Amino acid sequence: MPMTFSRDDRGKVTGLTAYYQGNEFSYGKISDQPPKAPQPLKRPVAIKLDTKLLDACVGHYEFAPGDALPNGLKVTIGREGDQLFWQEGRVVINLYPESETNFFDKIAGAQLTFIKNEKGEVTAVIHHYPPRPDLEGKKLKNLSE
Repeated sequence: MPMTFSRDDRGKVTGLTAYYQGNEFSYGKISDQPPKAPQPLKRPVAIKLDTKLLDACVGHYEFAPGDALPNGLKVTIGREGDQLFWQEGRVVINLYPESETNFFDKIAGAQLTFIKNEKGEVTAVIHHYPPRPDLEGKKLKNLSE
């Protein structure tokens, strides 16, 4: 992408103009300090959980219709052995615990946070997948909901 730097009468850079797809974008310089390097991403580490803790997460969840999900979504969180999985239609994704309430998948990098009430019962799950907005799915009481 071609760009031109603007300079003052002493030769100090004051801005730049970038040319992209026939358009011109001008930016003024706001600092002489170089940007800070981004922090390296922290890779989640899977831990082993008691199956009773896994069983608390098992169930059917409903995500209400909204901007991100115009038709809403129903998913199943199931367990096979000591492995939780997310099932959406025919798509099955393994979930790995990072803590008692935080899980992640190794395929897309999504994270799930299970929400518990004062009795310790799981009532909802929050699906985190930046840069998309977080989505909350309510745990259904029975299978017919």
